[in-house]
Amino acid sequence: MLFQNIKNTICKGALSLVCLTFTVSCESFIEIDPPASDLTVDVVFADPKTVEATVTGLYSSAFISGNFWHYAPHFYGGMIADEIYARTATVFDDLRYNTYNPNIATYGLFWSNGYKIIYQANSIINGLEKNTVVSEALKQRYTAEAKFIRAYMYMLIAGYYGDVPLILTTTMSETSVAPRTPKAEVMAQVIKDIQEAETVLATVAMPTTKVNKLAASALLARVYLYERNWDLAILKATEVLAGSAKLESDLNKVFLRTSTEAIWKISSQNSNPSLIDRTSYAQMIVPSETGLPTYPNYTSLYRSFEKGDKRKEKWIGYRISGTDTLTFSNKYKQRATPADASLAEDAIILRLGEQYLIRAEANIQKGNLKEAVADINVLRKRAELPNLPETMTQAQMILQIEKERRAELFVEGHRWFDITRTGRADAVFGAEKPTWKSHAALLPISRADMESNPKLIQNPGYN
Repeated sequence: MLFQNIKNTICKGALSLVCLTFTVSCESFIEIDPPASDLTVDVVFADPKTVEATVTGLYSSAFISGNFWHYAPHFYGGMIADEIYARTATVFDDLRYNTYNPNIATYGLFWSNGYKIIYQANSIINGLEKNTVVSEALKQRYTAEAKFIRAYMYMLIAGYYGDVPLILTTTMSETSVAPRTPKAEVMAQVIKDIQEAETVLATVAMPTTKVNKLAASALLARVYLYERNWDLAILKATEVLAGSAKLESDLNKVFLRTSTEAIWKISSQNSNPSLIDRTSYAQMIVPSETGLPTYPNYTSLYRSFEKGDKRKEKWIGYRISGTDTLTFSNKYKQRATPADASLAEDAIILRLGEQYLIRAEANIQKGNLKEAVADINVLRKRAELPNLPETMTQAQMILQIEKERRAELFVEGHRWFDITRTGRADAVFGAEKPTWKSHAALLPISRADMESNPKLIQNPGYN
């Protein structure tokens, strides 16, 4: 069963980090037999250094360059949407055409990797409840970080699967047979976790490479938008836009380590010996100077940019193959560790550009079109595009914000959520993919997970 298989993750992660071996992927941890008792967990939480290592390990297991959540929303999420496809690898055709097979493990990766991180977060939260070896301030901070990451994971897997088991414990008798929880309840817990994290982190100075108060507010703004709470989405986005992050005027600097736009990022500095100062995503997507892209963009993405949009020039690369032009995402540019340290890149998970679009979309839904146009025009100005007119109707603006989000946030893990949450999947993906069927807006639970938990019910269309 999933949680039985990963019970030892937190213990192994903490001890591995202390031994400076945390550059190994989290995948290797799941093969370890679970301990006969909770003695190992007790040992981990009995020493301040291993507690700190365990919290650091939560970031590493999830987001370190090369691990699943570092690239999955961009890579797999881009494939199941209409952003990238595998040029030669037919193994990804079922993602490209949304013809999912529950017997294939790929779709279960979102589920299993998501719950691995949730289990680690739960272990930290529960392990710190009565802990006396760290100060109260550190206990609150570590708990806030774990709750934020748990919320982030639940937001993602609920977006891919819909109803998912809401698990807040590490008790095997409960987790191994947990049924699916209505998505509304899961998202309510997501909001609760982020709110609690935000309150604690408001009193703590944290770098952008760690969960911080601004990141909590930014994620809340996104979740409120997804949940159609327009007023709170506007409120939180406004708080973030008034914060310390500043929009980069140079598009080439948005994804650098030095980016002033970054709200929350994962450092690639000395984190993975094989990927120093660069991201695994760039290594996967950006071709060599003479090679063709393995995962090019859909032609429709390239054609969706307005004439003169500098994002197309700065963030899209291309290669010529015979009579064809193959384009690829070039937001992250470093395939190898750059010789010039000023070109180092970190994986940016939350950035300021999104917040302008969150506030704009919420204002559009409320009918505040003048305010929405003003926010959109901030990003259009940076892209050297003309301002949108204030005479557009609400219906026109609803379609416009979809277009603006595509141009600004492409291949950053947003497109799938943007199209499915607005009920536009049939219209958008159906037009791009002849094999599209409505039920593909939710992924199937893998057969392995279904068989390990008899209380799980498969999503419609996959039985």
